[in-house]
Amino acid sequence: MFNTPTQTKGGSWLQRLWAVSCDGIELIVLFIFIAVNLFPAQTLAFNNEVGLSNSALVFDLDPALEGVAVVGIEAYPQAKTFARVLQEESLQVRSSLTAGSRVHVLTTAYSSTTDQTDGNPFVTANGERVGPGTMAANFLPMGTTVKIGDNIYVINDRMNVRYNNKYVVDIWKPNRAEAIQHGARIMEMEVVTLP
Repeated sequence: MFNTPTQTKGGSWLQRLWAVSCDGIELIVLFIFIAVNLFPAQTLAFNNEVGLSNSALVFDLDPALEGVAVVGIEAYPQAKTFARVLQEESLQVRSSLTAGSRVHVLTTAYSSTTDQTDGNPFVTANGERVGPGTMAANFLPMGTTVKIGDNIYVINDRMNVRYNNKYVVDIWKPNRAEAIQHGARIMEMEVVTLP
């Protein structure tokens, strides 16, 4: 095959320089690989949902379906990503909700960092301080109380306007790691009270 500089004994100074250069390039590539893998949160950060939009959705088992055979899941197959599901007709707001209404929503999560919020990352759109139970949604009035699973949330924050007229909610988490771990999930939400 080819005779590379590292295969010759002694060799000329040009061959040794070439070998050292190749080793240097391999080290640079290795350092870049290590740096990217040491900081995965930056890769998966919420900057325009770039990382999230390429992630597969997480599906939570609805306890009401336990022991029931489910045939076909055309609406949200495993290969669907956040960006694709966001375009689905089923996420379009069809009517106003009343107390007791149940609807499947696409849930995401955020934490108090400036790259995930428009203003002060610790203050919601209606002036409240963020904390457990804080939720952002654009299709419900401020002050609406909702329930997902066993958790109660209050709508006191808003999302980007691109989520207008969509059944999408954003749940506040105490740190970025928990927000990333939540990812994007289709979950059933019940409206408990309206203001």
